[in-house]
Amino acid sequence: MPIHKVAGSLFCAPVLCAIGCGPGITADEPLWDPGAVPAYRIQIADGWEDRLAEAFDPFGCEDRTYERATVLFENPETGKTETWEDVGVRYRGHNAYEESAMERRGFKLSFDTFLPDRTFHGVDKINLLGTEGDFTLLRERIALGVMNDAGVVAPRVSHARLYVNGTYMGVFPNSEEADDKAFVASRFEEEGGSYYKVKGYCGDRATLQYISDDPTAYTGTYEPKAGTNDADVSADLIPMLACASSGSDEELAACLPDHLDVDSWLREIAVDMALPDVDGMAGAGQNFLLFRPPEGRFVVVPWDKDLSLTLTNHNEADGSIFDLHPKWLGDSRPVLVNRLREVYREDFCQAVLDVARLTDPALLSPQIDDLEALLLPYMKNDPFIDWITWQYVIDDLHETVGLRHEQVVMEASACAG
Repeated sequence: MPIHKVAGSLFCAPVLCAIGCGPGITADEPLWDPGAVPAYRIQIADGWEDRLAEAFDPFGCEDRTYERATVLFENPETGKTETWEDVGVRYRGHNAYEESAMERRGFKLSFDTFLPDRTFHGVDKINLLGTEGDFTLLRERIALGVMNDAGVVAPRVSHARLYVNGTYMGVFPNSEEADDKAFVASRFEEEGGSYYKVKGYCGDRATLQYISDDPTAYTGTYEPKAGTNDADVSADLIPMLACASSGSDEELAACLPDHLDVDSWLREIAVDMALPDVDGMAGAGQNFLLFRPPEGRFVVVPWDKDLSLTLTNHNEADGSIFDLHPKWLGDSRPVLVNRLREVYREDFCQAVLDVARLTDPALLSPQIDDLEALLLPYMKNDPFIDWITWQYVIDDLHETVGLRHEQVVMEASACAG
């Protein structure tokens, strides 16, 4: 039985969009075409809802099993429909989906679970994101696009339509998987290196502090990915965290540049603050990965930005670019992030100002408008999200962009020097 075949065209390939379709999107790859909303058509055995739901515990962190399925992908680049057999399908995310009728689960499609080493247009897996509180369906794409435009290595995001056994499931943000070998190979020229995923929801949040010389003391927080092992933890992660825990600011400033790219870390923190994103490295201390090339220094790779661009999820009294954290976190803080902002205070404030140019409503609002126009024809038939309500929450998104931009520019200007 063939694994992958291409059939004749079922639709006309749309014209590529060149204006405001979302920053950080590469138009020459079919999964990330900024002007297309292609369809994924999953063919899976009847009863799939019950089987996927049974394997899905929104509060649990055990590995979830995949159902075997066939996926038909309508390639916007060729105008042809591709058939991919033996694809793993499961639910993704951790929401309980009880807050609103607009809540729906996301899906993860794995092209290498049943056929190891297979890739799908350069990726191993894709994430069709559920709402999980983001009824605009735009925050992930806008936020990670800003990350990419700011020079931070980040996943790409587009949008797609999903059908399961012929039933239209709606419009989903389509996000690149950031914690596998395919992503590392696509972003970094060096082969090998160390890659760690901060577990966050399924482990401890990362304060980025030294614990001991025992590598197993870190695996509850920093999960080795893409072939990384305990020897790598001892060789690079532990020395970096030991430096990060240096007693004085002078000692920190002396050793830290040997372990991480300070400028890139300040940019990543600056974007978290400017958006804002309380769920990222600089807020909750989660939803990021650490990558160290064989001969290089640690860089941050963010992911999962669906709580970005909202002012409702952080403590109103602590909305400063030096102290932004979620309401649910209490007093826990990512210690190294705070020290970086203080030791390199003027550089950090300048980084916030630089990033703020990318989050200026004069730039972001037209992009949001164009994305709304792109998705509207498909949203009118979305079975879960009322398209009129969807337009109202996008209006709220515009307001948030303007308010946050004004706030961070005022604060960063006062400390940039």
